[in-house]
Amino acid sequence: MSNKVIFSVLITALVVSLIFTFNIHKTDAITGRGRQGNCMRIFHRYSLGIIPAFHKYHPGVEFFIKNATALNLTKAQLMQEKELRIKVVETTSKDLRIFNDAFNKYKIDIKAKKPSMHVLFSDINTISDIEANLAKEMVFYHFLGRQVLNPAQKA
Repeated sequence: MSNKVIFSVLITALVVSLIFTFNIHKTDAITGRGRQGNCMRIFHRYSLGIIPAFHKYHPGVEFFIKNATALNLTKAQLMQEKELRIKVVETTSKDLRIFNDAFNKYKIDIKAKKPSMHVLFSDINTISDIEANLAKEMVFYHFLGRQVLNPAQKA
């Protein structure tokens, strides 16, 4: 089998497994935090390992806000980091909705009586592109958050 076929089969298996685990619209009836928690869980799982790989070595906006006192952030710096956090949440939430829509399309297409290989591959490529975009966005915002710091705070 060619590498393309193996890769496509692996991607298809991954996406099919998502059918059973992905539901962004559920909320916890007791805490009301289900959607946000689900979004974060989904992001952590499908953003190309950005959390364990990148966060460990390159803290981001949330880290800078939580450690504002220890980092001696000025009010202006703290405000910039908080504005970045809002942009991160808005952008990620928007892209998770796009991911959800693409995934739901895939779920419908895969259940067709006569599924089209071209359509399914297109769905898989779309989902893969969105996943890669989520990781790129997180790297982008991490670097923007770091640019707010002065050289002493970066050390």
